[in-house]
Amino acid sequence: MRPISQQTSRAGVALALVGVAGTAAIAEAPPREDTDSPSPVTIIDREQIERRGLTDIDQIARLGGVNPGINTFTNVRGVGAPGSEGSLGLGVFLRSRYTWSERDDSLLGDDETTIGYSIPRLEITAAAGVTDSVTGVISVVTRPGNSGEFELENAFAYWEIDERVALTVGQFMPAVRRGDMIHESGVGGLGRTTSHDFFAGEYQQGVQLSQQFDETSNWWWSTYISDGPRTDNSPFEDSGEFDIAWGGRFEYKPRGTWDQFTDVTSFRGDEEGLLFGLGGFIALDGETNPSSVSDLMLCSLSGDVNYENDGARIGATIDWLQEDLDGSPTIDYFGWGVEGGVFLNEQTELFGRLEQILVDDDLALTDDEFLFLRGGLNYFLIPGSQAARLSFDIGYAFDPTAPLTGLGIPGSAVMGVASDSGFVGSSEDGELVFRGQFQGRF
Repeated sequence: MRPISQQTSRAGVALALVGVAGTAAIAEAPPREDTDSPSPVTIIDREQIERRGLTDIDQIARLGGVNPGINTFTNVRGVGAPGSEGSLGLGVFLRSRYTWSERDDSLLGDDETTIGYSIPRLEITAAAGVTDSVTGVISVVTRPGNSGEFELENAFAYWEIDERVALTVGQFMPAVRRGDMIHESGVGGLGRTTSHDFFAGEYQQGVQLSQQFDETSNWWWSTYISDGPRTDNSPFEDSGEFDIAWGGRFEYKPRGTWDQFTDVTSFRGDEEGLLFGLGGFIALDGETNPSSVSDLMLCSLSGDVNYENDGARIGATIDWLQEDLDGSPTIDYFGWGVEGGVFLNEQTELFGRLEQILVDDDLALTDDEFLFLRGGLNYFLIPGSQAARLSFDIGYAFDPTAPLTGLGIPGSAVMGVASDSGFVGSSEDGELVFRGQFQGRF
């Protein structure tokens, strides 16, 4: 397994804004047919689900505690009652974006501007009911930097063992950070946070046991075992896999409903909600064959709090990641972020995000504090739905971003071709990025 590269250093300060994700429903979910067989999914709030353009199958991922590749995104249209035997659904999610980047970098001379269009994400998802208690989910995506080639992302079976717990088996995004619980279409701006890109374990192969979401309970938990962070689409004998990883997440919701936290948006008319979350994992490598390192341990913790009420919301996250490689100094990374948003009317939302990544002094880099600021606007084509929206934002990196190359979770990227941030990367302070984007679910 590749160790986290060892380069970086400094410490930090910052402030916070307001911002969150908006939405708009292109199509409503097909009505559920009455069946004699119980569905593996208990619909908690039918009115909210229909208003947000969700379907019963949308809830499978949330109830299973996996990344909602079927959660706030899939306008699944198909045969039969979603989540029951014989059901079949298909969903598509698209992002089309224009990006303008300006860097003050002496290494570039007068050539400091980068502009152009891209399709940072095209996602196709299929879900089918194998039995009344087992649903299969497969999704393929194009990602930044993969030249339009599709890659397998989700490939799992969700099994409702009983009314209390469920098992997810296959390839999925385990629930650790708050961002792991939100599909791409439900994030607060034009893409995931820089902190998520740096700290998140993303897609992995393994098994996950989780509590069923139930409005009679304010607690939820999930735990998993996998091949380690960012090891999707790898064979078991791949030297890039960890020997084993174990982790999980706990959530406490004193106010609101579980359904309203399937995205980060608080539409006008949404009730008050408050959610606390804590997650983490340990990944070990170097004790089995093959292995690219000897005795590597990654430890991660993430905590978050999110509040929303009637068209306004604010959330905060803190992250810690430690790399302990035999024969090398122990390296610690820290991160924090604050994000908020407020609706100006039924369809227009202002949002903002401030976040920082702090790198261990032992890496002895010229910079070890990396501060990022974003602000923008979401316009939802139809009020109260995530189905389609236009978004614009301006981002600013206060510090040189080039030293972040190769740091964080192995395989992560916070700038450059493989990143969704829009930051190209600079060896000097100050990169300014403007982005305009359309995203939709079909």
